[in-house]
Amino acid sequence: MTNQQLTLSWAAKSGEYPLPEAYNGAGVANEPNCEDRLEIRLRVNAFGVIESAGFSLTESACPPMWACAVYACAQCQGRPALAALTMDHKKIGCALTEDGEPDIGHIHCAMMAEIALKRALADYGERFRR
Repeated sequence: MTNQQLTLSWAAKSGEYPLPEAYNGAGVANEPNCEDRLEIRLRVNAFGVIESAGFSLTESACPPMWACAVYACAQCQGRPALAALTMDHKKIGCALTEDGEPDIGHIHCAMMAEIALKRALADYGERFRR
């Protein structure tokens, strides 16, 4: 079950992850039911390490969505881009719980964060190949 205090503490860190102005990977995920839009941008250095990860999110998004976006950015920053590919919705969702099991009620928040992150990594891969 989602831990409200833990979720709010992650969500409160959203200001630490603004969209980087200079970036070489960007991905967007849209939630059709609540109409949230999450964009994650990455700045990956010449060695393939993510130097900066940040996001923008619909202001009216729920705290679990904010927390998932923060967690995804926090966990990939400073890691090789290939290692960031291992970040999935289960890992993101588990960060909001005490029992290590994603809450089914907020799994779509974690899935949005995974989708935006993986699209940003795919965009980086496309740019890298050029």
